Amino acid sequence: MAKAKSEFKSIMPLDMKGVGFGWGLSGVGKSYLFGRAENPKLTCYLDFDDGKGEQLHALYNYAMYRDVNAEVANKFGQFYKAEHVFKYLPELFDSVEKDRYTYCFIDNIDLIEKSLRWEVRRDPDGYGISKNKSGISNAITGAFGGVNPAVHDLVSGLVNTLHSKGIRFVGATAHFKQQWSAGGPIPNKYEAKGVERWHQMSILSLVVIPNHPPNPIPPAATVQKEALGLGTFDEVKGKYSDVQRRLPLRLPIASFDAIYRYLKHPADLNNPAPGEVPTIEDIDPYSKRFSRDQLEYMKLAAQLELSREAERDSFVATDDRIEQARTMLAEGKSAKQIIAELGLKMNDLAKAGLI
Repeated sequence: MAKAKSEFKSIMPLDMKGVGFGWGLSGVGKSYLFGRAENPKLTCYLDFDDGKGEQLHALYNYAMYRDVNAEVANKFGQFYKAEHVFKYLPELFDSVEKDRYTYCFIDNIDLIEKSLRWEVRRDPDGYGISKNKSGISNAITGAFGGVNPAVHDLVSGLVNTLHSKGIRFVGATAHFKQQWSAGGPIPNKYEAKGVERWHQMSILSLVVIPNHPPNPIPPAATVQKEALGLGTFDEVKGKYSDVQRRLPLRLPIASFDAIYRYLKHPADLNNPAPGEVPTIEDIDPYSKRFSRDQLEYMKLAAQLELSREAERDSFVATDDRIEQARTMLAEGKSAKQIIAELGLKMNDLAKAGLI
C-alpha cells in the first residue's frame, strides 16, 4: 500500500505555494536546481527531456518519476509527434495520485507547449482564435500572437490540474532562445523559450547562470521575480508596511536549500553579502534593455530586411519552394515562419492551397 504524504517530512516552507520558473543556458544546472526543491519522497518528476532526469532519479529515488517521451514513444510507436504528446497528457495527469505529492517538477516545458500548439491549430475556432479579413485564422498566419493566447490558458489549466491534486508547488524549467527584432536575432540577447504565462504565474523566476570560476557548479542565479516578500497591516494606523524582499538580486548558490535559508533570514539589500549583487554580465544578456550598439544593429538589420522585402515583391514562387512550404507546414511550422524562411508571400501559400 502506497504511503501517504503525511508520513514524510516536507522541506519546503509554507511560503512555497504556486509556480517556480527557471531558465538559462543548456547544461548550466536547471534540473539539478529544481530537482531538489522538496523531499524526493514527496516529489513528482515529469521528465519531458528525453530521460535526462534518470540520473537524478537514480540518485534521489523520487516518489514518482516519469520519462514521458519514452512512454509516448512506447504508446504510439518509435516515432511520435506533438499530437501524440497532447493525447497522452490526460492519461499522464490522471496517473498523478491525489494528495500524495507536495511538489511536481516539469522538466522542461518545450514539448508540452509544442503539443498545446498542435491542439490549438487543430481547432482554432474552438479556442477563440480570431481571423484576418480574408478569413484565414491567426493560428495559421501567426498574427496577433498566433496560437499563443489559447496556449496561455491551456498552460494555466495544466498547472491548476496539478494543484487540484494537492500539489502545493510546481517547478518548471525552460531552454533559452535568442531575442529577435524586425531584422532578425539580436546579438547576446536571450529570453526563455515558451509562453509568458509561466513567468506570470510564478512566485519565483530565476535565470540560472554559471557560477564564478573556479567552481561553476552548483550554479548561481539572478532573481527575475520574487513574490515572497513580507509585509504587515497596522490596524491602529490603518497603513500597510513596506514589503520586505527576502531574496537577494543574485543567488551566489542557486539551490532551494539556500532559498529556504533566505526565507528565514532575509538578505540585507543595503549591505549585500559577496555574490549577492549581479554584474552586468550576469543580467544584460537576459534583460529587455538594449545597449547603444545593439540598437544600432537592430536599426541596420531592419533596413536590410526592408531591402529584402523589396526583392521579394518581384520574387516568383518556384515549385521547389512550394514543396518546402508544404513539408514545413506538415512539421507544424506556422505560415509566418515559412514566409520568413523561404521568402514567399501569403498569397503564394494561398494560391498553392496550403492555407
